[in-house]
Amino acid sequence: MKECNTCYKVKPLDAYYPRAARCKTCCVQAAKQWKEDNRNSALEHQRRSNKNRQEQRRIECNMRRKRVKTATPPWADKQEIKYVYSLAAERGLVVDHIVPLNHKLVCGLHVPDNLRCIPVSMNATKGNKFYQEVASQHAAVAASFGIRTLSKWGK
Repeated sequence: MKECNTCYKVKPLDAYYPRAARCKTCCVQAAKQWKEDNRNSALEHQRRSNKNRQEQRRIECNMRRKRVKTATPPWADKQEIKYVYSLAAERGLVVDHIVPLNHKLVCGLHVPDNLRCIPVSMNATKGNKFYQEVASQHAAVAASFGIRTLSKWGK
């Protein structure tokens, strides 16, 4: 337990940022007040941050595009890959590589058999991890969303 230097309430330690004298609630209120009082400075800071993020995002997108292009073999059925992506968009899901394209242990291919449609939250949890049990359970995930099998998408 710790006492906030602003509101003087005693709160548990998880209500504070690390090494902060004020609770999170007071910190957020102070930040809002500063933005209101210094509107021009806040807007200029936001513009600079957005510009920096745009450049970083562009670089990351280009790197991913190259990685996908390198991981797509010439024999891959590109129409089937497009169908997987359209199916995911239609169902409000995202496309996940079962075996990641870039991992220290394995390198997957950008082929239909390595793709699956899963919810955004599940993909965010998985990240760039590779688990053998995840690879073996992809058929169960597909079945839960009404997809017969991942290797034969059908029309």
